[in-house]
Amino acid sequence: MDWTIERAMPAALILVLALVCWWLGQRTAARLRRGRHPETRLTSAAQVALLTNGPIRVAETTVASMLEREQLRADSVGRLYRTPAEPSDGLSREAAELAGTGVGIATVLRGLVWGEAVREMVDDLTKRGLLVDGQALQRAWKWVAIGEAVLAAAGLAAFVGALNGFVLISVAAPAWLVFTALSRRRRARRIHPTDAGREAAEAAWPDQSLLSGMTGSVAVGGLSNHPDRELRVALLRGLPATRRARAAIAGTGVTGGFAGAAGYWASGAGCGGGAGCGSGCGSGCGGSGCGSGCGSGCGGGCGGGNS
Repeated sequence: MDWTIERAMPAALILVLALVCWWLGQRTAARLRRGRHPETRLTSAAQVALLTNGPIRVAETTVASMLEREQLRADSVGRLYRTPAEPSDGLSREAAELAGTGVGIATVLRGLVWGEAVREMVDDLTKRGLLVDGQALQRAWKWVAIGEAVLAAAGLAAFVGALNGFVLISVAAPAWLVFTALSRRRRARRIHPTDAGREAAEAAWPDQSLLSGMTGSVAVGGLSNHPDRELRVALLRGLPATRRARAAIAGTGVTGGFAGAAGYWASGAGCGGGAGCGSGCGSGCGGSGCGSGCGSGCGGGCGGGNS
């Protein structure tokens, strides 16, 4: 079949529509990633932890807070035990129930990550525009995938008897975008901070009413950043080997929570300054006496370093 401009127009139209469909999906995703600027500041170390490194950091911060307030105690192999001291919030109550008369820290962390209190916190920060609305983002990429699939099928059906290089491109492009959209839809299930959420977390770094003592050190750098060396070693000993390795890497300041977009949500990542926080507090403090010093160093140092 001889190809003329008139015959090529449908293929060109399919290619243009595929690009427009993709652009609409990208635009929706960008809007969801921007979020909304919060009307009020963050009110707890757990919220900072969630925006900094996700639910696992919330769980680590909760355990550190309860150890500091003597609502939990830990033995030398990382087992946690509930004490008579009464928990004061939902996260602490869940942790106390999980710990009971003695259980490994990995079990407590896992239970908190999948617990009701963390889900409620995620929902709250999502409504405030500080976390990306994962369900809305999944829906957006789902419709992009459907639209691209329809265009690819239409192009293949219309030109199956008259294929040439241009037609193949107009069919292959939307087909490739289908798989890309589905991949992004799968990634949208993960919890990510919006741009506004990152700004809120950065603004909270210097706030010593939120990030101080042992709890503040763990909120910004994870368990590898706990200022009490003996307790830190015991807690890390209770984690699976892979988690211990990641925590050890984070403690050297190799990765950072505020080092850029890729720095968020890396398991066990420290805060932006890297050496100033992950290494300085994680391994340099050594004793419980410098708890406030590490909280101040990480809270103020990283906050200021990223302003």
